[in-house]
Amino acid sequence: KKTPNTHKAMDAFVPSPLPSPSPSPDPSDCRAELPLPLGITLYQPMVGLFAIFGLSIGFICHAHLRSRHTKSAWTYSTMFFVFGCMNTTGIFLNCFAPPTGTFSDANLFQMVVGISDGIFSSCSSFSFLFCAVSDWGWADDTKRSYQKVLLTCYGIIAALYAYGTVKELMGIFKFLYVDVTLYGMLAFFVLSLAWNIANKRVSVFLLAAITGGVLGFYCMRQGAIICAAVGPWINGEAVWYLFSDLSMLMLALYYSDTLNLRGGSVLYILPQGLRGTQVFV
Repeated sequence: KKTPNTHKAMDAFVPSPLPSPSPSPDPSDCRAELPLPLGITLYQPMVGLFAIFGLSIGFICHAHLRSRHTKSAWTYSTMFFVFGCMNTTGIFLNCFAPPTGTFSDANLFQMVVGISDGIFSSCSSFSFLFCAVSDWGWADDTKRSYQKVLLTCYGIIAALYAYGTVKELMGIFKFLYVDVTLYGMLAFFVLSLAWNIANKRVSVFLLAAITGGVLGFYCMRQGAIICAAVGPWINGEAVWYLFSDLSMLMLALYYSDTLNLRGGSVLYILPQGLRGTQVFV
């Protein structure tokens, strides 16, 4: 019986510092290294800093939302929790896993954190679609059946990553990490804009979240240009992390805004002066 060559399959996997099929990954010489005591090297410290910012946003927003009983609270809470987990694995992957040329050169630690980061990234992005579905009222996220469906989808995503590794199906990784992320966010933004327009108002926080997501994705594609302009400390991946974090922060403000528009209980994580900011159309 042939033993699956998992390294071959993983050579096409996405999360850096391992090989990435993203449109324009940062060049290998655009990854800053910071020597620490005890012989430890911290790779891409700015990515790590922005990842800490991201996990703080994720876990804090999750903590505020988890006990709420307002519409879509459970879905948004779950999404923010997974986003926090994604940034946590991102720290280990980008900052403590030495860059390698291929997965064939990766050790067990690099493979575990790489796959974990991919799973959490895909699950976080997939959650956007469920947020839009709940916002429109097409499903009630307080129902156990709804929650089981989303959690089952998470399990399927994780199983697909494992299956793709064993069966050497390289296209699965690109589909899960790149396509699910892109189209999950796109579907959420389109449906959310449509919901806002249908209610004759558009939240400025939603517009800011969309702008941050678009700018972050664009900057990620321009990694080599950014590195040449400002050096390896701020590369395309670091800028992507920053804009992703800011976009999620705006999304948290948008959620509070939409709750206020619906007349439900407001999520009190905002200063009084920022609540309910809208642009009417």
